[in-house]
Amino acid sequence: RSADPDLAAERLCLLSLAYAQKNDPVRAATAIDEADELKGVSPSIRSQVFAARARLELEESHFVEAESLFQKSLATARTAGNRFSEASALLNLSVINLQLNHYEDALEQSVACARIARMIEAQVLIERALGNAGWAYYETGDYQRALANFNNAAISAASLGSTIDEEHWINTAGMSQARLGNLDAAQERYSRALIIARSLKNNSEIAQVDQALASLFLHGPYSQKAEKYVDEARSLAQQSGDAFDIQLG
Repeated sequence: RSADPDLAAERLCLLSLAYAQKNDPVRAATAIDEADELKGVSPSIRSQVFAARARLELEESHFVEAESLFQKSLATARTAGNRFSEASALLNLSVINLQLNHYEDALEQSVACARIARMIEAQVLIERALGNAGWAYYETGDYQRALANFNNAAISAASLGSTIDEEHWINTAGMSQARLGNLDAAQERYSRALIIARSLKNNSEIAQVDQALASLFLHGPYSQKAEKYVDEARSLAQQSGDAFDIQLG
């Protein structure tokens, strides 16, 4: 074990993440408990320990507990001048507030995250913050701003080589176009998203885009075009046990 408490705490945070990814929440929590007990950990690293425990709470959908811990991470990161941890905490708080339908808070935190992330050129945080802001706008009915944010998030994801994120944001851009009544533009976005989802062999994403295309055609003049998308989405949903709720009229 390292004699440097910061190095030891960072190691335990990484260990906790590894256990969480292996679906071992008990060992993941134990690693964070050990990090908490270390003396002499700097505020910069302490903010990461708070964030690591918050992510465990978030995995269990304990939103109140996770929010409290991310707020501690945010405050500690600011004290330490750790801009990356500050932006990361803001991003995670925006995720929680989207889940809790607190869209104004989510938007404020996403915008603050993006501002800091641009200062330190943290491109992944910028991409996610743009997308989260897009969701906040979408859920409050501001589809034009949602579209702009989703488009920018998709461009950012593409530049990072994050194909799954790119597909997701193109799909949500399609949802925004559909809400704006731009059905041809929505179809173009959905079709692009479907090509990417198929290239990734991601059945869950394929089914989602299929359902979006089917819904688009069912409410338009070419309802017969919906059938192939409905059939594929139904088949994939049955394979994975997911819900399927679109029916041909």
